[in-house]
Amino acid sequence: MRLHSLFLVSVFVLSAGSLPAIEILPADEVFQGQTVQVRILCDSDILSAFHSTVDGIERMEIALVDWRGRTHGESMAFQIDRDGLCAWYGLLGISSIADPGLYTLRIRIMSNRFGLEERMELSVREHSFNEMRLQLGRALTALLTEPNQERLVESRQLQEILGTVRREAVYHTGVLTVPVVANRISAQFGDRRTYVYADGRESTSVHWGTDFAAATGTAVDAAGAGRVVLARDRILSGKTVILEHLPGVYSLYYHLDSLSVAEGQFVETGVRIGTVGMTGFATGPHVHWELRVSGQAVDPMRYLEVPLLDMHPIMGTIHE
Repeated sequence: MRLHSLFLVSVFVLSAGSLPAIEILPADEVFQGQTVQVRILCDSDILSAFHSTVDGIERMEIALVDWRGRTHGESMAFQIDRDGLCAWYGLLGISSIADPGLYTLRIRIMSNRFGLEERMELSVREHSFNEMRLQLGRALTALLTEPNQERLVESRQLQEILGTVRREAVYHTGVLTVPVVANRISAQFGDRRTYVYADGRESTSVHWGTDFAAATGTAVDAAGAGRVVLARDRILSGKTVILEHLPGVYSLYYHLDSLSVAEGQFVETGVRIGTVGMTGFATGPHVHWELRVSGQAVDPMRYLEVPLLDMHPIMGTIHE
């Protein structure tokens, strides 16, 4: 019998008054399509019980929970120790289709012997998104509606990639850069789309990224440093590149005409990863640029000004 598989986890719910600092950004409220960041310093009192044990911290989980107790997103936290700052960070993407209202942000810290839990209120605010109607021809209608086993396999593979959190994958913490020089944004993050099929039927969808219209062959560059976790041709997204920037944080580039990188390769910010095209489900040459945090699509344009990870000494709200 393996003793370590039989441990009991005791979870203590601490009142806000008994907790040392837990830093939250943004402070107390977040809009649909944004990211919540949690930081706990390594030398904080809340982590002292774990430092005094042989096991240390095994894992730290961040989750968004509604008033019914249903989870609307969760992520594993990770530790960064650099430039004199040691802290645990948790990043949680808030879906653009999350219902506005009051939620609970749940933080669980666990070792093999015991665990701690803290809960705090977080308000999700409504954001205004555009509406679009797209008339599709027969070829694009078939691409979306005809049964295709390979398309289902690709979808499962994509979800597996985006759901992977490797705690050691800390490659880019700062702001992102625009991946393509283009003078026209043809579709924005969160657009509510209605597809009108060739036979007159309709369906609705949400646009998870930002589309930059540009001439075929225009260079597409890495928006941030990262590891190439996917570089291949797919049915719907066409020639596709996915970069891993942080644990559970990925940028995606769709409909490329050509690929300039290979899976497993590490790239710096601004390195060419491909060229603009209209492969897959596309009505014209463009690059679809998407950002995923803990599996959820968030607005990538926000991170042209806001860093993926706030490394400043003090962030937004301190809960004590």
